[in-house]
Amino acid sequence: MKIKLSIIIISFIIAVSLPAKELKFIIDTAQSNVGVDVTATPKHKFTCNLDNYVADIRLNKKSKKIKFVNFKFNLADVNSGIKSRDKKMRSWIEHDNLPMAEFELISINESNGKSIAVGKYKMHNVVRKIEMPFDYKIDGEKISIKGSVILNTTDYNLPIIKLLFFKVNPNINVHFELNGKLRAAK
Repeated sequence: MKIKLSIIIISFIIAVSLPAKELKFIIDTAQSNVGVDVTATPKHKFTCNLDNYVADIRLNKKSKKIKFVNFKFNLADVNSGIKSRDKKMRSWIEHDNLPMAEFELISINESNGKSIAVGKYKMHNVVRKIEMPFDYKIDGEKISIKGSVILNTTDYNLPIIKLLFFKVNPNINVHFELNGKLRAAK
């Protein structure tokens, strides 16, 4: 029994003392933004900003390639700057019953010098596979990731908003610029 306990303790000490094999992206939220561009007819557009989110992004320490992404947010944190419009958006998306949205990376493909994140996006209790082109730059410990994707809200069982002659386009442009630093993952 003492030998087994000694092996377990030694294994734990070795595992803890080994250098991290991955880097964690620590986002500077003051220098980052996530937005959603919305258009409607007659000609009208506005941008909603995501005020709060939880992102777990990790890179391979040696290759500095992104290997894991999980990005979650509460839909109540998507704000257009007009409280009455935000209240209607939350009602439309049924925020009280389905408050969260989430992106989880499956893989990254390279095409024509561009990176494409392939992942599962969950919103309004519907999960869809999406492909999102993005670029990222690393300068020492600084990192910046920029990208965008067009999502069709009807793919997530959300109705098209129509009021008299006013109609919201179900295709929304989700765009982001995340800036921060790389740190050894613990």
